[in-house]
Amino acid sequence: MNKKVLRVIVPILIVLVIGGIYIFKNIEESKKVDDNINITSLNMDELKKQNLPIILNFSSSTCPPCREMEPTIHNLAKEYQGKIIIKTINIDANVSGIEDFPIRVTPTIFFFDKNGKPYSPTQTPTVELVKYTSKDTNEHLFTAREGILSEEEFRAIFKDLGVE
Repeated sequence: MNKKVLRVIVPILIVLVIGGIYIFKNIEESKKVDDNINITSLNMDELKKQNLPIILNFSSSTCPPCREMEPTIHNLAKEYQGKIIIKTINIDANVSGIEDFPIRVTPTIFFFDKNGKPYSPTQTPTVELVKYTSKDTNEHLFTAREGILSEEEFRAIFKDLGVE
């Protein structure tokens, strides 16, 4: 009787231990990505040094569309890690480095190419984007989306930025 019980219990315990390790590892990995996404200080020069496209998501803790888009942002950041920089900045917090960004609503998402230049769509975008230019020099300063984006819309922009 004892041998039969052990034959059942030991495999179950092995499966539980392996499952626990898997779950723990994935929780730790997702925390690493999540911790990398939310920033409290924005240094564009440092981000540009990585030579990757940059997505800056300005959100607010009181913004329902921001909360709705949050899982999409986190999943994309995890999937595209090392291929694109995705950062979320909570405008309610005292975040340094956001003074020069024209934020009228949340969410507002800014897009930059791998050279740190404002994203210029190569094809007609499927979503409305706002292009900010300098009044003095007519220089293209920012390309932004004011409002929520779906995962498919993000992916279309990523593809246009040269990220597969």
